[in-house]
Amino acid sequence: MNGQGTYWIDAVAITETQKTASHLANPSFEEGLADWSINNGTNGAAVVDTTTVFNGKHSLKVTRASSGDQFQFEGFDYNTYIGGRTFTISAFIKTLGITGQGVHLRTYWQDANGSWIWENIVHSSLIDGTKDWTKLTVTSTAPAAAQK
Repeated sequence: MNGQGTYWIDAVAITETQKTASHLANPSFEEGLADWSINNGTNGAAVVDTTTVFNGKHSLKVTRASSGDQFQFEGFDYNTYIGGRTFTISAFIKTLGITGQGVHLRTYWQDANGSWIWENIVHSSLIDGTKDWTKLTVTSTAPAAAQK
């Protein structure tokens, strides 16, 4: 997800098919960066913003990295195996001058020990350029050993 530009993330949700409640503790950054993992790559930045918001009083403003992995995620530990269950991740994204590979959501899975499971990785459609708040969604089925 390298390139130029800035984007904002707000109202993030992970829901299981046939259920409507989100599993995330801090989906709109109202508690700052609590529960979020952030990697800014090279020259990237991610800060809580109070001026450009979709829901609540905060969003996450991300300035694109010039190189390296850049990501933001909040996971959820189900404390049981979730293999075969289907989940949808959604978020509202606003972009300003995004170039390169665009912005998208992607599913990743972990086992009970927190090791990554490199199966059933799916990503949403990409958005780039300058766009007002757009809802992105991605749906995927958890692999057999997934718990997070």
